[in-house]
Amino acid sequence: MTAKNDIINECTPLKERNKTLKEKYKKNEEIIAILSIADDTILIYEELKK
Repeated sequence: MTAKNDIINECTPLKERNKTLKEKYKKNEEIIAILSIADDTILIYEELKK
């Protein structure tokens, strides 16, 4: 399952980056909305771990 592992490996650093960006732009609702969509996508891919 190489593709699955690749997705998981990419999501982990993206999750941390989103966390940092959310803190930096916490007063910008538009950016927070975009980052939230990315978080939702990461959660979907994390389901592959199970």
